[in-house]
Amino acid sequence: MSQYLQKMLSGKKFIGIECFTGHNTNRYAFVQVEKKKNNLEITASDVRDEDGLKKYKAKHLTALIINTNQVLQKLVDSTDLNDKKVLQKAFPNIKSDDFYYEIWRKKTVSLIAICRKTYVDELVKKISQDFRISAIGLGVCPVAGLTSFTDNNFVSTNTHTVGITDESIFYVTAANNTSSTINGLTISSSNLNAFSAVLGLLTNKAEQISGNTGDFNKELYNNAYQHIFFEKAITFSIGIIITLLLINFLIFNYYFKKVTELESTISISKSELISIHTIAKKVEEKEARLNSFTRNAASKSSLLLNNIGRSVPSTVQLSEITYKPLFKNIRESEKISFQDSILLISGKVLNNSDFTDWVNDVQQIEGIKKITISHFGKQDTDTEFSVKADIE
Repeated sequence: MSQYLQKMLSGKKFIGIECFTGHNTNRYAFVQVEKKKNNLEITASDVRDEDGLKKYKAKHLTALIINTNQVLQKLVDSTDLNDKKVLQKAFPNIKSDDFYYEIWRKKTVSLIAICRKTYVDELVKKISQDFRISAIGLGVCPVAGLTSFTDNNFVSTNTHTVGITDESIFYVTAANNTSSTINGLTISSSNLNAFSAVLGLLTNKAEQISGNTGDFNKELYNNAYQHIFFEKAITFSIGIIITLLLINFLIFNYYFKKVTELESTISISKSELISIHTIAKKVEEKEARLNSFTRNAASKSSLLLNNIGRSVPSTVQLSEITYKPLFKNIRESEKISFQDSILLISGKVLNNSDFTDWVNDVQQIEGIKKITISHFGKQDTDTEFSVKADIE
């Protein structure tokens, strides 16, 4: 998806949510940030429990920071570029495949935050019922993205006061309720971590942060944009259909009135009148048959496309569906010809096995006679495909 299209679809409002532990219970810090010209403004902020968070239910892109007592954080005097070595130094007995982890490196130390994947997945699933999660972060690591926008030596979150120097990171467990100035914007400690998550969405990077959350964040990000794209495409299509129907009604109404006026002013013979009525009746019959055919055809094509859409797994990303493609490019003075019984589908594959299963599933969909894989191969770092479906 092009950067211009992503910018257009993402909108101007973004949400950051920090789930943290306070007074032995999980709380949620909510921040809504809006882009106004070249500035960011916090248009809403709050700290709520889980039920209270639902008040702010929205479909804007949302970054989730997990900073509960299920997240373990530790400073180590290692800046090795190998994430696994730093992780093992901080947590020697950890089984890394069971955890998400993020590492914030400075010149002399690294801060490691880890959390079990099962806990993260369950929390993301729960929050996704009300918000469009497109990225996650762990602990206070997302604060790294703020370092290039502030001169403060200390920033305070809901759980920690974090000290930042060119050489090192240090933090104290007890947070103090102070505000920080980020590029001229004053942000309270209760909003800081959630705001840093939004900033990470907008800049698409976090300074000096690494770990194994990257692939998961890419999946969340792509899924969010896919949902936005299809929602806007459906809305746009409905608008076009309604507009065409309105234009058709106005034209029909205009000519109907003209016919009525002519019939009232022009005297015609009885035989001519009978002939006109006969012709009008035939036109009505043909129009009825045409409308019936059009409705049936539209219904069948919509059902077929809906069935294909529902069958797509998350590891197969569709980029284009062409229904009844052209035989050749449109040229002036030449008749436009369509391949009436052909459906072309193209996109990207994240899992070859899932793609094979999906192709087999599409083959079984009613209305599909045959599926042919016309292209499957690497393009840069992605695996792209094109299939042709013969339809009834």
